[in-house]
Amino acid sequence: VGRPDNFYPSPFFDVAKNYIPKSIKETFDWCHYYQLTNPLINAVTQKLATYPITDLSYEDDNEGVVEIYRDLFENQFLLRSFLIETNLDRYTYGNAFVSIAFPFNKVLKCTNCGWDGPASTCGYKWKGFQFFLTCKECGHYGAAKVTDEPVKSSVKIRLIRWNPKNIVIKYNEITGRHLYYYKMPRGLRNDITLGKPDVLESVPQAFIDAIRKKKSILLDSDKIFHSRRPSISRASSDSGWGAPLILPVLKDIFFLQVLRKAQESVAMEHIVPMRVMFPQISTDGNNPYAQINLQDWQKEVTGQIRKWRQDNNHIPVMPVPVGYQMIGGQGRSLLLHQELRIYSDQIIAGMGVPTGFFYGEAQYSGASVNLRALENEFLGNRQDMLRCVEFIRDRVAHFLNLPKVKLKFKPFKMADDIQRASFDMNLANAGMIS
Repeated sequence: VGRPDNFYPSPFFDVAKNYIPKSIKETFDWCHYYQLTNPLINAVTQKLATYPITDLSYEDDNEGVVEIYRDLFENQFLLRSFLIETNLDRYTYGNAFVSIAFPFNKVLKCTNCGWDGPASTCGYKWKGFQFFLTCKECGHYGAAKVTDEPVKSSVKIRLIRWNPKNIVIKYNEITGRHLYYYKMPRGLRNDITLGKPDVLESVPQAFIDAIRKKKSILLDSDKIFHSRRPSISRASSDSGWGAPLILPVLKDIFFLQVLRKAQESVAMEHIVPMRVMFPQISTDGNNPYAQINLQDWQKEVTGQIRKWRQDNNHIPVMPVPVGYQMIGGQGRSLLLHQELRIYSDQIIAGMGVPTGFFYGEAQYSGASVNLRALENEFLGNRQDMLRCVEFIRDRVAHFLNLPKVKLKFKPFKMADDIQRASFDMNLANAGMIS
C-alpha cells in the first residue's frame, strides 16, 4: 500500500521523462501534433512565423527585369505566403528545407531504332519499375530508355518545401559538411509501385530508380536550402539539425495536459449537482413518514414536477412540506484556472516569447528589454529568409538566363517605432534635425 520509496530514483527524473523522445526525428512527431492541437503552441509559432515577413523591394534600373521577377515572386510563387509556411516549419521542427522544381518532359526512347516521344502520348506499360514501349517506327517492344528533358518555361516552376521527417542528414564534424538524403514517404512509393500515370510522368527518374534499387536519394547540397534554428552541440546523429522551438517545453506541456484532464474530470462530475427531494419533518415534530404512503407521495411529487416542466407558471399544492437537498455542485471551488494560467505563461516564456506579446498586452514602457530581445530574433529570422529568397532568385535566374536583381525586405517595424517616430517629429519641429 502506498508509493515505493524509489519511485523517483533520480532528482532529475519525473513521469514525463519516460516519454521524452530519444532522437530529433522522434521529436518531430510530437512537434507536429502539438502545433496542430495546442492553442498556445499554435499561436506562438504563427505569430513568430508571420510577424517578421514584409514585402520585397526590388533594386534594379531595368524595369522589364524587375517586372518579370515581381510577377514570378508575387503572382506565381506567392512568395510571402511561402516564406510564412517555411517559417512555420522552422519554428515547429527547428528546420526548414526549400528547393525549386523546374518543369521537364519525361521522354521514352526506343532501344532498337532510337525513336523517342513524350511518355504521356507513347502508350507505355508499367512493369518492374520500367516503361515498356511498343515503338511506333520499328514496332519493337521492350523496356524504353528514359530521360528527363528540361522545359525552358517560367509558368511551371514551383517552390518545394520538403518535410523534415523525410530528410536524413549525415554531418561530418571534422569537415563541417552536410549530406542530405531524401527518404520517400510510403504514399509516394505506393503510387510509383502501382504505376499511376500522373505520378510517373511528373516525378524525376532518379526517384523511380531509387525505389527500384531500394535506396535513399542523395540531394545536391547546392540545390537545397536548409534553414535551421541555432542549437547547442549534440550527438553526431543530431548535430546537423536545428533545435525545435517546442523542445524545451515538452515536459511542461505534458504537465499542463495532466491539469487539463483533472479539470475535465471536475467539470464532468462536480459541476452539475444532483437534487434530492424528500418529505420534510415539520417544526412541531410531526412525522409525515408515519402518516402517508411514500409511494403515493413520490408519484404525486413526480407528477407535479412534470406539470411544472410543461408550464413554468404551474403552482403545485402539496399536503406536507417538501425537503430539498443538493449533492455535488462544488466544481467551481475545484477548478484549476490559476494553475493553468501559470503553466501557460511558463510555456510561453519557455519558447522565448514575452507573455505580453502572446496576449497582445505588451507596452513599450514595461517591456523594452523583452521587445529588444524579440526584435533580435526577428532580425536573425529575416536574414535567414532573405538568404532563402536569394537562393530562389539565383536558381531561377540561372534556369531562365535572367540577370540577377538585388532584393531586400522592406523596413521592419517593431512596437516601439511609434514612440521613436514621435520623438523624431518633436526634434524636427524644434529645428534640431532636418
